[in-house]
Amino acid sequence: VLSTGLWMGVCVYENGKHLETYPFMFELVEASNEKLQGTIEWPTLNMAKTKFKGKIIGDKITFVEYEAIVGEDEVELPIQYKGIVKDGVITGKVDDEEREATFKLEPIKKPLVTNQT
Repeated sequence: VLSTGLWMGVCVYENGKHLETYPFMFELVEASNEKLQGTIEWPTLNMAKTKFKGKIIGDKITFVEYEAIVGEDEVELPIQYKGIVKDGVITGKVDDEEREATFKLEPIKKPLVTNQT
């Protein structure tokens, strides 16, 4: 079971001989009954923000970015993702016919609050 909340991610595209890296924030709002939904924010793409929906069955996850909330000119939609959940980390491939692309997502750990006196 995936935990709802914020995840930090990165997409890496192979573009000829160099790599293009795009960090993103993945906010998982719903993760129940195999259903996933939430938003993705792209800080290096003028803070573009999109909606995603998907599913998780066992350790396999699929989701698609399908609607722009902010920055519709910054991201080409839809974008499909397929991955595996292992040890609390999601890794996989971005479905892009033009070039190889991978992604990785890790949950953002909430800091422990200590009572300092």
